[in-house]
Amino acid sequence: MLRRQVCFVCVIFLACSCLTHLKADETPIERWDRAVCLVEQQIDKENNKQQHEWSTAFLVADGEKVMIVATAHGARTTSRETFVVFRRPSGESGAITLGDLYEMEGNPWRFQANADVAVMRIESPKEPNDMIRDLMKLAIPLESIQTTLPRRTTAVELTGFPMGLGVKGFGVQPEVSSIVICGQIASREMPVPAKWGNETVFLVQLAGAGGISGSPVFLQEELPESVRVVGMVMGYVREDKSGLMMSRIIPGRILVDAVSNSYSRFSQ
Repeated sequence: MLRRQVCFVCVIFLACSCLTHLKADETPIERWDRAVCLVEQQIDKENNKQQHEWSTAFLVADGEKVMIVATAHGARTTSRETFVVFRRPSGESGAITLGDLYEMEGNPWRFQANADVAVMRIESPKEPNDMIRDLMKLAIPLESIQTTLPRRTTAVELTGFPMGLGVKGFGVQPEVSSIVICGQIASREMPVPAKWGNETVFLVQLAGAGGISGSPVFLQEELPESVRVVGMVMGYVREDKSGLMMSRIIPGRILVDAVSNSYSRFSQ
């Protein structure tokens, strides 16, 4: 009986050792590398030069469902040929077109009412290639998006691609590497004027340049792999000529609602 118990303990020890080894082999992903860039390329007919439009987005996973979350104004500038540019877990740059991520006809984006939020579900093929697999590894679990706003003065990080900085191929940028801008929550939730009435946002005490719209707003934490999202950058606000600007942030609870509300629309 004692011999059987010893053998059983040895088997458990070996199994645990194997699991530990597998986890140790997994490449950790810093939260800042979970932001992706949507790049639309166009040819200016007047001078026949290539032009780019870009915005930031990020992926969210709810069980087996994986979605791209972006601002509505950013999503409206995309097409099937828009590139999703990202940093792969290996550190290499990756790029794939939106058209490779869905099969449906028409507009793949689902827009949240009374909010500048759009959601696109990724329709992964039965045997996705390595590029799609690496992209989906960047997805942030839905439960990591906070639905309650932390107190004012809480340190946060806006992470994205302002002015196309950090995107491979822009200027002399050799690889994809998102830009991190640190600030503090400056307000409670508040209404701001929008085309459809008032939109709920909160303010952060800093402003990012164009292209950072759609960036996830992370809580500032010591561990780079820790991921807690409190909102998404919508734009900036400037009320006077002093030059002082603050960022408008869509609260996490609205992002969660947008993801949940998109499910029925994707089935239509």
